[in-house]
Amino acid sequence: QGIALARSDDLVHWEDLGTALTQRTAEDRSMVSAPHVVESKGVYYMFYTGVTTPKPGQWCQHILAASSKMPDDPKSWQRSTHMQFRVGGKVQNWFRPDHPGSVWSDQEWADCRDPMVLEKNGTWHLFYSGHDEGAGICGVATAPSILGPWTDRGAVLKVPAGTVPESCFVVEDPEGGYI
Repeated sequence: QGIALARSDDLVHWEDLGTALTQRTAEDRSMVSAPHVVESKGVYYMFYTGVTTPKPGQWCQHILAASSKMPDDPKSWQRSTHMQFRVGGKVQNWFRPDHPGSVWSDQEWADCRDPMVLEKNGTWHLFYSGHDEGAGICGVATAPSILGPWTDRGAVLKVPAGTVPESCFVVEDPEGGYI
């Protein structure tokens, strides 16, 4: 029905705040899932998976973004129309894989989901799960600003065809690299 929000003072006991993103758009009319929230300059951005069903039993998954200055107010979260993603030679407000060898279609099952976003040294990184020819991938897109324009850089991890890595998540390791 949307993205459930909750608040806690101790990370054990949680207060239900309600549901965000109950209003749907063309890119998420069937379902929303897998939110990842980051803050930039006092604005909170929720990157999430939006799903359509082009045929019964098939999910076409896109990455969308919403924003709020009051993240604990479910009604304040609104789909971001200012987010810019480069796809197919143009700029649009939702993301899908767009690099050599990527596989995605809005007419059948397609994976572009499970966003995870971080900023490092002035560059924003959007990690996602998807498909390339012959492989499931964790891919990455980069941008000079949280609002973009985001450019798909391709796979950072490939797994055998028929599988897709779940929920790519990146953390800095103690030696300065990334896991």
